[in-house]
Amino acid sequence: MKNIFLLSLTFFLTYNLSAQKVDYDNSSKLFMGVNLGGTWNTTDVKYKLGAGWGLTLGKSYNYNYGKIVSFDIRARYLSGNWYGQDTSISSLADYSGTALLDYKPQGIIHNFKSKTRRLALELVVHLNGLTEKTGIDPYVFGGIGLTFNRTYGNLLQIDSSSIYQYPNDINVLDDTYESVLDGYDAKKYEVNVMPSLGFGLGYQIGKATTIGIEHKTTFTQKDAFDGVSNSSPRSKNDLYHYTSLYIQFRVNKTPRENPLPNQTVSCPKPIIKFSNSSRDNSVSTSPQFTINATVTNVSGMSNISLLNSSNIMVPFSYDSYSNQLSANVILNSGINIFTLTATNECGLDQKTITIQYKDCIDPSLTFINPSSERTIVRVPSFTFSATINGLLNTQGILVYQNGVLLNNISFNPTTHILQSNVTLLPGQNTFTVSLTNNCGSTSSSTSVTYENCIKPKITSTNPITNTVVSLPALRLKATIDNITSKENITVTLNGRQVSTTTYNTTTKTVDISLQLSSGTNTIIISATNNCGSVSESIIINLDDCIAPVVTINGRNSTVSAAAYSLSASIANMPSRGGITVTLNGSPQNFTFSNGQLTSNINLQVGENKLIVSAVRNCGTDSKTVSIIFTKPKPIIKPAVEEKKDTLPSTPKPKGKKEGG
Repeated sequence: MKNIFLLSLTFFLTYNLSAQKVDYDNSSKLFMGVNLGGTWNTTDVKYKLGAGWGLTLGKSYNYNYGKIVSFDIRARYLSGNWYGQDTSISSLADYSGTALLDYKPQGIIHNFKSKTRRLALELVVHLNGLTEKTGIDPYVFGGIGLTFNRTYGNLLQIDSSSIYQYPNDINVLDDTYESVLDGYDAKKYEVNVMPSLGFGLGYQIGKATTIGIEHKTTFTQKDAFDGVSNSSPRSKNDLYHYTSLYIQFRVNKTPRENPLPNQTVSCPKPIIKFSNSSRDNSVSTSPQFTINATVTNVSGMSNISLLNSSNIMVPFSYDSYSNQLSANVILNSGINIFTLTATNECGLDQKTITIQYKDCIDPSLTFINPSSERTIVRVPSFTFSATINGLLNTQGILVYQNGVLLNNISFNPTTHILQSNVTLLPGQNTFTVSLTNNCGSTSSSTSVTYENCIKPKITSTNPITNTVVSLPALRLKATIDNITSKENITVTLNGRQVSTTTYNTTTKTVDISLQLSSGTNTIIISATNNCGSVSESIIINLDDCIAPVVTINGRNSTVSAAAYSLSASIANMPSRGGITVTLNGSPQNFTFSNGQLTSNINLQVGENKLIVSAVRNCGTDSKTVSIIFTKPKPIIKPAVEEKKDTLPSTPKPKGKKEGG
């Protein structure tokens, strides 16, 4: 159905475009049209083509000769069926209605048929000027109306008792559309107010007959035209379309040759309209001039006359198809008046055009020096110059400086250059040039400012901006012109004023002693005199990072106690960050303050290797000390002697004698 547009356009282009044009005099403004076409839609369900037909009845406004645009107000009746059917199964897991409930377990292939009737009122806008000349009628329209529709689904097989088994039955649907879908009633139409937009292309095949093609889209403003409401991925309103071929008739008026008394007969008078290139009171610098005009409601050249100021006929050409008149005329110096007259049986129209021929050029000028009003000079001697057109000598040229007429001006007619050597006054000097010749006069002004004193100027610095230094003490030198002493100079370092400044009036050099801070330092040098002030910003970066130095307070030694107090001095370390203490590779706790480090170490038996390291961006240092821990030998105490008990003496045997 969409290809209907292409086929119809081909028909219009191959049809004889010299067909009968619109006859406004004998055509009624009332019309009636019949259309027949195809139906399709933009919904949640893929469309199938259907068919429809309709009637239109209306009246045209602004429908007459010479009108660029005309309007129709028409009523429309449209009847048709709109169809849709998907090709894949849709899940009904989230379905909450009743019509499709039997399909909820297996899913459904959505289909629908919407019986639709529409009554609407529409406004149509035509390109009447194009139709009047070619018979082709392009137009757009919009409307509002009532849409009556009932939507059915083909949910049951032909026996109306069993459902389809998808996807097996997709090719055997019986197209009965026996089931009303959700939101609709089998006994009555759903009625809604809906807007519509459309466009069309017609062709005038007779004085009162038009054929063409038209497309209309109706906005349902709902998501239920197809009986399916889908919110995934988003809810969208349904559209239904109608593309049709049409034929439209107007009732021909029957003109009366002898109208009754007091009866008015429509008869348009001629209309003359000069083009933009032939405006009244035009000025021409050439004796040749072309008059262009549009003359409508005449049958040909015999109904048109063009006279000059002497009432002499002027030749012209006229195209009755495009209604365009053109005349190449020769102008006399001064004012030229031409009168264009068009007549027909209903009356006449007459227009005059006045053209002034100037056989000379209006004077004009362009300033060379100064080239703009912002020009500033430092010396009083100045050569004022400008380009002059329309004059041959200094007669007619007046030049003023600050309102005083200058007498020492020169003008070269070959180069068209005007010059005058002048002495400027301090401040603004305004130059005004007045030019006059037989064609007219003009005047223009410009200015130049003479500054008889000079602002200070800072020409160089050493070091230059963005220099990186490693020492905080800095001597900055700069060359400053147009000042007399160091009192004309102000220097700030990071927002604070610096007073250690000297200035050599011979070499124009300023010497500034500064004490930089770590990181970025902003130095601003300002110089001032009676004519103004200037300033210069210099950025100096101080990178004063110094490599750390580690000194362990103690030597390699042997100790007999496990508790050991390690102390060290670390220079150039602002904080403990970057400092480590290890015992045989194992990190140890420590304290660091004011460059002094202490750590309580629990030694291991044997050799203990203590390392103190300090790391910064600009360097590192580490020191090592070896402490040998030996356990003391145990002390052995001597054994204590026990006292022996005295045994009793053995008694001597009786009866024996000693010695015996």
